Amino acid sequence: LKINVRRGDPRISDDQKERETLGQIDATLARIVEVNSDQAWLFDELKVSELTEEVEKLHQLAAELPSHLHERFHALARDVRVQYRTAIVLTWVTSITALLMVGLFVRLFYQWIFRPLRVLIDGSRQVASGRFDYRIRLTTNDEMSELAEAMNDMTTRFQTIRDDLDRQVQQRTKEVVRSEQLASVGFLAAGVAHEINNPLASIALCSESLESRVSELLDRSGNEGDEDDRKVIRDYLRMIQEESFRCKQITEQLLDFSRMGDVPRQATDLRELIEGVIDMVRHLGRYQDKEIELADGPPIFARVNAQEMKQVAVNLITNGLDSIEGSGTVSVEVCRQGEQAQLIVADDGCGMTDEVLKHLFEPFFTRRRGGQGTGLGLSITYRIIADHDGQIEATSGGAGHGSRFVVSLPIAQSQSEPPENSTNRYRAA
Repeated sequence: LKINVRRGDPRISDDQKERETLGQIDATLARIVEVNSDQAWLFDELKVSELTEEVEKLHQLAAELPSHLHERFHALARDVRVQYRTAIVLTWVTSITALLMVGLFVRLFYQWIFRPLRVLIDGSRQVASGRFDYRIRLTTNDEMSELAEAMNDMTTRFQTIRDDLDRQVQQRTKEVVRSEQLASVGFLAAGVAHEINNPLASIALCSESLESRVSELLDRSGNEGDEDDRKVIRDYLRMIQEESFRCKQITEQLLDFSRMGDVPRQATDLRELIEGVIDMVRHLGRYQDKEIELADGPPIFARVNAQEMKQVAVNLITNGLDSIEGSGTVSVEVCRQGEQAQLIVADDGCGMTDEVLKHLFEPFFTRRRGGQGTGLGLSITYRIIADHDGQIEATSGGAGHGSRFVVSLPIAQSQSEPPENSTNRYRAA
């Protein structure tokens, strides 16, 4: 008996039990053949009984042979069923795990990318709307937070630049307004000075003539008791003359303030010019108790009109001396800063408040005591410096802390530079 079994799944192709059963069947058949070879077995009850047992055993073995295959099929079905159930469980577990992973990835994407991007976009919109003090806050400690810090730094720098530009615009606006005021006053001064000069000259001339005629009349009367009246009359007439000439000087300053024309300029040693001005001011009696100090240094040449710069120096130095009550010191320094020649005049006088600094260079603004001064000195100084393409800056620590004026002028390229030709003219301050 031959059984061909295809090799495949070991759970089905394993025919070891079938082979054992077939071996037993072969042994049983061999015994049956051996018993059958004896013709007298029909009459031998013992052999009949033995043959009957062998046939029954053969029947059992023949019935047992397919049961092994059935058992393997049942075992295979059980295994497949278990594997199927296991696969279903694994599929569900895998699906749930995949869903959880997708949810986790979505949450992480929102937390790491979408939410920071939305914060960055909202912050950029806030800055774009004009809120330059707005800062983006991110605590992710990743590239997004670095981008937020970079945007905050950029906003801070932009805010600083904007504030500086606003300050410069305000400063330039004040300078333009001040220049317009000075130009307007210049035009006004030209007309007013011409109208006032003639009456003032007539008043002064009439007062001089009246003084001489009154003196002659009083001398003719010969009345010595009128000496007091004569003195009073002469004093009043002299006062009229002095005040008339004083008003005339004011109008001349106004005319000089508004005058435009050819101004020769040449390379001038500012230190030597300032030394001459200081020597002249020191001889004034009202400044005998006050000191003027000039810092040592090399010659500094600038292309200026010497007479006008003397006027600037006189105005600044006398302004500092007048601000000192009692004894004090005015310090003067001439130095070079890059391509600029600087004249620095500092005093330890009464100082200036912010309100005074605001109106300092306006015409007719004065703080001199006793009603002295016309308020034109610093206005003319400002105009002269502006005509020389320079700048003047006044600072003070406040009332009682002194003042400091810094005049900056373009440095002369050559000490032997010839005077400027007639094409250079004053420009309105």
